[in-house]
Amino acid sequence: MQVGTTIPVPNGVARIVTRAELHGRDSWKQAFKDKCKDHRYYELVEQTLDNDFDFHYAVLEDSAGTVRAIQPIFFVRQNLVEGVPGKLRAMVDLSERSFRVF
Repeated sequence: MQVGTTIPVPNGVARIVTRAELHGRDSWKQAFKDKCKDHRYYELVEQTLDNDFDFHYAVLEDSAGTVRAIQPIFFVRQNLVEGVPGKLRAMVDLSERSFRVF
């Protein structure tokens, strides 16, 4: 999912944004204010787990443009065949080279 994407939803839109775009906005600070893991938790997670993760946020706005919710979205990039043993690993490596997707 790309940052800047706007997705129409009933009675409003969902916008995909980065934390930098949320930083300083009252809606970001208010989104989790009644939870033990407020906005600072998600900031800390993003700062400490940045190597294999993509962090985005879905900002849900009503038709008047009022922010109703913010949903963190974390994507992890990982090799699902890491640790496959021996001959099976050689076959996996060969198929990866033959059918490179990324």
